Amino acid sequence: MIVAVRREGRPIAVPSFSRDLDPVLLAPARLFVVTLLAEMRWCEFGFICEALGVTPPALSTQLGKLRREGIVQTERSKAQRTWVRLTPEGCERLVNHLEALQAVVSRAAALVTTGAAACDGPPATPAEIPADVVRDLVEHYNAGETIESLVARHPYSYRKIRTALIDADVTLRPPRIPLPPTPPGMVNAYANGRSIRQLAVTYGMSYSQTRTILLAEGVELRRRGQP
Repeated sequence: MIVAVRREGRPIAVPSFSRDLDPVLLAPARLFVVTLLAEMRWCEFGFICEALGVTPPALSTQLGKLRREGIVQTERSKAQRTWVRLTPEGCERLVNHLEALQAVVSRAAALVTTGAAACDGPPATPAEIPADVVRDLVEHYNAGETIESLVARHPYSYRKIRTALIDADVTLRPPRIPLPPTPPGMVNAYANGRSIRQLAVTYGMSYSQTRTILLAEGVELRRRGQP
């Protein structure tokens, strides 16, 4: 699908990624809920409200939609507390949606960088990827490039390039869920004695996300129980 945009009277063709995005997760509120549950562990309803800064009625509405889609499941404890967890299907849909979002961002950045908006006409987009291009895609992917970077350099959608690699018997690397930006003060708080679990609660993240962010910042983690 091609979306036509005009600039200075000339049409510009931009590939549409809308079919690769999950319509349920396009709403930021639902995307944030599912991302918070990415570790597929049970999470208490009140904690989700506090972490996302939403009211219980608003969260109930979003959870109802996600539950009907099979993306999350909920349970009520004997203490009348509601617990929420991401389903395997929900995890797969989240990963696919984030991959599609990354492709959109990569494509947008490439258009800005290369000045694609100044092209005189829309590029030809063949129905199938030629064999020589597929060989080039396979070579670059096996050399370490991501599908997103391949999308940025070729007039094909994320899904088409991914399918071409699979059809060429390429073993795809597992997708990586991007980490959020390091919250201000997190590294200093850990250095001053706060535990990873305490930081996770403070910043509304999972334990694994918090630990990964600290490692990415070059922090040498204390052993479990070490003051």
